[in-house]
Amino acid sequence: LEAAQHFAWRIKLVVASDKSKQIEKGYEIALHQPISDAKKKAFEKLYDTALVQFKADRKKLIATTGPDKLKQQPETAALIIVAEAMMNTDEFITKN
Repeated sequence: LEAAQHFAWRIKLVVASDKSKQIEKGYEIALHQPISDAKKKAFEKLYDTALVQFKADRKKLIATTGPDKLKQQPETAALIIVAEAMMNTDEFITKN
């Protein structure tokens, strides 16, 4: 989870608040290639699902984002989940 947190915070430094652009940039950083439309839609759906959950569950939000109150935002937590999913793709794990 810590690697995904740091990766998500890095993405947010480059793209502050647009989820679609954050996903595009995160994929580009992680895999050194543009994201396909299908993968982008899948990551956006994951983000939206996580966002709803984090808005409803503050404890889960804090467990995901950590103790820094400045980072305890549902949008940040959702991006952490997406970052973690990107880091678990076959392409990321096996890239040369």
